[in-house]
Amino acid sequence: HAQAGYVMLTNWLPGGQSSLPAYPHHQLGVGGMVLDRTGSRVLCIQERAGMTAGMKDFWKLPGGLVDPQEDLCDAVVREVLEETGVKTIFECIATIRETHSGPFGCTDLYAVCVLRLDDSYADDAPEPNPQEKEIAAAQWRDLQGFLESRYYAKGLYGSLLKTAADVALRRRMGGEILGIEQVKMKGLGGKLESMYYGGREVVTRARL
Repeated sequence: HAQAGYVMLTNWLPGGQSSLPAYPHHQLGVGGMVLDRTGSRVLCIQERAGMTAGMKDFWKLPGGLVDPQEDLCDAVVREVLEETGVKTIFECIATIRETHSGPFGCTDLYAVCVLRLDDSYADDAPEPNPQEKEIAAAQWRDLQGFLESRYYAKGLYGSLLKTAADVALRRRMGGEILGIEQVKMKGLGGKLESMYYGGREVVTRARL
């Protein structure tokens, strides 16, 4: 176990195989699918550095890693605000990608979340303001053109984005409750915890 302030080494004294838990073996990233009021444009970014920075005409969803002690729903709202200056409200998790090829041998989870524009905005979508240090550009892009990009024409990432866009559009049409939503409830220790659930409502009593 290692953090910024310490490193822990262990020695299993009883002998045999240690039953101490392994180091944290998952990391969690989030991306925000934000549509404008018409549902025809999606908020996108281009990065200044990293694997995608050198890819011509490559646009992606704003997002990043969930911080320690941070709820997933709060992380995606924070990341979108930091990278684009646009305030949003979490609606649901639309899709999750899982790979076992993450850094340091970790399993990496990437959740695409549907967000809506903050209620403080009028009918017009706010002008994005890209974060100077990490983001080269932030724009509202035509949704169909974004999904039909050569980078997303086939494969897992294209499916992630197209599924998330479908969830976002169908939710705003009304009548369908899609995706995994979030609610705060008290856990066994009496503290508020996040519960993520599918369906129309949280079930609080047994239904037999």
